[in-house]
Amino acid sequence: MPGRVGTRAAVAGGVRSLEHLYDYLVAASSAEDQIRTEIELEILASEMLTAAAQTAERSRTDRLLVTYDPQKATELFALFRDQGAWIEPTLLVITDPRCAGSPLPPLDAESLAYLPGFLHRFVQLQEVEPEELERDCRRATKLGEIVRELEEHGVRLLAGSDAPNPGARPGAGLQDELLLLVRAGLPPARVLQIATRDAAEFMGLADSLGTVEEGKLADLVLLDADLLSDIRNTKRIAAVVAEGEFVYESLDEGSKASR
Repeated sequence: MPGRVGTRAAVAGGVRSLEHLYDYLVAASSAEDQIRTEIELEILASEMLTAAAQTAERSRTDRLLVTYDPQKATELFALFRDQGAWIEPTLLVITDPRCAGSPLPPLDAESLAYLPGFLHRFVQLQEVEPEELERDCRRATKLGEIVRELEEHGVRLLAGSDAPNPGARPGAGLQDELLLLVRAGLPPARVLQIATRDAAEFMGLADSLGTVEEGKLADLVLLDADLLSDIRNTKRIAAVVAEGEFVYESLDEGSKASR
């Protein structure tokens, strides 16, 4: 979200979807006007306009958390819902796996082995000071709570990882995003709908994709375990079918027998 525009103006102006929650805490702050003026001055003084806008909220985390206004938040939820705006939180790019209690897997050699070497530098985590990490963890916790509130207020959500980015691996990043949506308080069944049925609806492809129905494209991921009991079972992939053709099938005989 460009810092000069702001969440409220963008949605009121007809933006169909918002990726990330970079500007949300600013829009819901009781000190929004003052903070936006500060952000504008930062952008004008910077040679990297986009970076200035994206980091403005993060650098003001504690101040924004203290000035978070539930009434303004409720008004934003109503605006999103009434305007039909979709929100793609990309919790993965704001959640550091080094935070205490994080459900995310570590970024070790095994988790990066399937990625081409040139992508490693994009997904590696940067070294940060302990107090900076604690700040980022507080921000991620609050934004996770906001995602649950968005769902409770009927705002349409999408699932995306924004990979490759620090901590966000292409492919596995979506699985991690689904895990974070469940951690935010959404039921696994609802998260599955967001990532499949709702995504197809948003893209205008609900007549051919998004659900398993006769007459639709047979684009399927078959699992060896129930993801409704544990969303992490999205990683238990037995087979992948694209337009009715197997493009991957597990070599594990036990898995094949169970199917």
